[in-house]
Amino acid sequence: MSVPAEPPPRLSFWEWYAGERLAADYYAAIHARSGAPRVCATLIPGRCGSTLLASLVAQWECCGQGNEVFNERPADRWRTRAPTAAGFLGQALRAQQSGGVFWFQCTPQRYDHLVTGLDAVIPPTWRLSAILRRDIVAQAMSYVYAVGSGVWHSTSPGRAPDAPIRLAGDLDWLADRVLLWTERLAGMEVRIRELLERQPGAAPLVLFYEEIVRDPQAAARRFCLDCGSVPPQRPEPFRETISRLVKDGEAALRERVCARHREALRRLEQDRVAGVLAWATSLPDTAPG
Repeated sequence: MSVPAEPPPRLSFWEWYAGERLAADYYAAIHARSGAPRVCATLIPGRCGSTLLASLVAQWECCGQGNEVFNERPADRWRTRAPTAAGFLGQALRAQQSGGVFWFQCTPQRYDHLVTGLDAVIPPTWRLSAILRRDIVAQAMSYVYAVGSGVWHSTSPGRAPDAPIRLAGDLDWLADRVLLWTERLAGMEVRIRELLERQPGAAPLVLFYEEIVRDPQAAARRFCLDCGSVPPQRPEPFRETISRLVKDGEAALRERVCARHREALRRLEQDRVAGVLAWATSLPDTAPG
């Protein structure tokens, strides 16, 4: 009778982070000096919802220092120095001199790696939360809103770092990816929820892109309160444009998605007809002579 193999030992954060080691006493010293000793890690399966929320949280300065740790082009400085999930954590901790908030935004291709690492090493003092979506268009709209309100800029090749993205081009880009990413993002959300459910204590905060797009200040207040901070009452700087952006942007995006559906169906029909014609013309001529 075979003896079942023992499960691998649960590594501590310091054992798991095999890059440039961050000593436990140094980490403790950071939090001893911090006014917000709890670190809040937010997991985001998508793009730009975190940018909107982070811009408001940073504006209030009530949750300590916030760092957005992306697995995308704007974070090449993170990726090139530390391409692993452990490296992301280590580099973020080094920059987190006052405690506060981590924003993990990760593409589907890398998310399994990140979650596996987080699941193994999350300290009990960390507070987890997540930004999810019920409607892929609402998620895309958080991107459009960020562009329209001037809080997000692109570092794409050939474009100056501070050059605003063109709204029409963004909508074309989004329409191409709304359908492509729907299934992948749904799978990431399942993993996120599984990770959140295993965390001890109170139920983790879950925000939705719809909430952030339609009432970003209320969403930011919920986040700050979950972090143990009370944000001040301030006017929403983007409130004047939110209704128009949501209405116009959603309509434009939906139209582009529908147009791409129609174009794809048209091309399929053309290919089908062309195939039938090619088959018909290849038949031998059996007409009476």
